[in-house]
Amino acid sequence: GSGVIGTLVLDNWIPSGHTTTLASGFTSAKVTDKVSANYVDFSNITDMNRMFAFVSASTIEFIGCNMSDVTNVSGMFRGNAIGDGASNIIIKDCDMSNVTDMGGMFASNYDLTSCTLSNISINSDEVDCGSMFNGCSGLTSLDLSGINVNENTIIEMSWAFNNCKK
Repeated sequence: GSGVIGTLVLDNWIPSGHTTTLASGFTSAKVTDKVSANYVDFSNITDMNRMFAFVSASTIEFIGCNMSDVTNVSGMFRGNAIGDGASNIIIKDCDMSNVTDMGGMFASNYDLTSCTLSNISINSDEVDCGSMFNGCSGLTSLDLSGINVNENTIIEMSWAFNNCKK
């Protein structure tokens, strides 16, 4: 179909120093196979809210990214209906040290079956993880290994796994 691509490669990308938001930047992009955003320097970005919302790629990968100034990743990979969310999301070896809002990060992504959040650092005083996986009824594999969180961090997790049926 028109406007559909197989793979979106953003590897080693450095967003413009004048840009601080990528909110809704790729929302509803028609990617069928894979989004690869590995080793991206997001150091000037603070807002990634809904960046890849409603993207139905089979895999979305963020490996080795500098997200040290990002504070908002709410709804980053959210879905809305069957067929409009990624099925495999990998966030690995990323510095997310200042993230404060992860609310609904994967919410209502009915297509999500596998999610990896491993070897990431979060050092904020308070992190909202409410509704993070709310409605991810197809989720069967969740890897949270090696998450480094400051021992004094307060994590709010209301409804974080609501309606996760498997």
